[in-house]
Amino acid sequence: MRLWIFLLLALPAFSLSAQSATPCGLSEVSPVFDRTHARFHRYAVLTPLGPGDSTHARALFAHMMAEKQLVAPVLKPYRGPVAPCDTVEVRIGPTRHNPILMVVDTAHRAFINQALPGHILYPGWVRREVILQEGVLHIRTTSEGSGRLPRLDERMGPRYWRKLDVRIKRTLDNHGY
Repeated sequence: MRLWIFLLLALPAFSLSAQSATPCGLSEVSPVFDRTHARFHRYAVLTPLGPGDSTHARALFAHMMAEKQLVAPVLKPYRGPVAPCDTVEVRIGPTRHNPILMVVDTAHRAFINQALPGHILYPGWVRREVILQEGVLHIRTTSEGSGRLPRLDERMGPRYWRKLDVRIKRTLDNHGY
């Protein structure tokens, strides 16, 4: 429980709207996709972590804020706390140096990883959010895009996020959650 309290107190006080057409002021970021596009794809993953309340949800969000690798598959040089509007590079399968913009939406306990030009799956985004449903804490991951390799992303994306969420759950269990 001390870990939860520490993480909750460490949560920075800021909020950015994830609904902005140009998050963080970058004009090349476009979260709206043509759903009739031949490469349009999407997926969703809902991972239950266990019973919880709003205090647990805030603490989990703070824990994720403290470690970028819980929000995106960042390369080692970029690991550390999440900073709003941070541009980092992630690993996607065998490819490296895929730039993303990390948008933080504290009001909804969410992170939006917006693919930038040069990313293998550009254009696209992944949203990771901490939610409570009927007293159960979850991480919901959704993704949309129209970049290259849509079927591969639909197949591999959910697998990656489920594995990561299992690691997060294990960490919570090890700290007495």
